Amino acid sequence: MIEFKGRYYQLTCKAAVDALIQFDGVLLHVWHLSDPFHRLFSSDEFYLDRPIFKNGLVLKLPNGGRIETDDREALEQLSHKQPNCGYSLPCPLTQNWVLILLGAITLVLGTLWLAKNGLLF
Repeated sequence: MIEFKGRYYQLTCKAAVDALIQFDGVLLHVWHLSDPFHRLFSSDEFYLDRPIFKNGLVLKLPNGGRIETDDREALEQLSHKQPNCGYSLPCPLTQNWVLILLGAITLVLGTLWLAKNGLLF
């Protein structure tokens, strides 16, 4: 069984709930952390995602909700045990290639603008 903590966001609610997430090999269970007998959600379908502008990792759920966590090791195990959970987690450098490319273009354009206006040399 894979078990980790995270924050559960429902589609209709902006407030997050601290949750305990368990994967028993078939279903992903989301339990309310302060009330261990209150199950918030169960599903056999979920997808891993790593947002560009956030440091955490996200599990997207079919009900429109999401789970955010920093437990990379647990999600890596989850991606290997569940074939329909989406792709395996990429390394942060390859995930943020868009930001790296935009930064490099901005640096080059800024340098060219400074050189054109005689402010660089």
